[in-house]
Amino acid sequence: MPAETGAYTSALGSWAERFKGSPQPPSTHSLPRRFFPIAGCVGVALAQAKPFLPAETVAAEVLRIRPNAWPNLRMIELGDAMLHRRGALVEAASRIYRHRLAQEPGLADMIIAIGRAREIELARG
Repeated sequence: MPAETGAYTSALGSWAERFKGSPQPPSTHSLPRRFFPIAGCVGVALAQAKPFLPAETVAAEVLRIRPNAWPNLRMIELGDAMLHRRGALVEAASRIYRHRLAQEPGLADMIIAIGRAREIELARG
């Protein structure tokens, strides 16, 4: 595992640990923003703090908190693997991407232009 990936997963795990047992999802204001994009971090942290929540519920909560969410696929993949969700979080992210593209089709060109074409490919499945 690259050192950068290890630092991300370690920081994410530490941040999410604070919310275990909390009845409310984590606030985006407490995120370690220098490490993580907002939507992916909230989703992975919520999935870790509430492992019984289905991935679809996690995705719905991310969209409730951040209606314009576009999770970073790499962060979702790392969290999915770390939490042993067997692709469920990645699939939920693809539903967020599809939802956002239905709202704003022009987003696809921008996401591709910034080097994240895999997210568009996943949405178009």
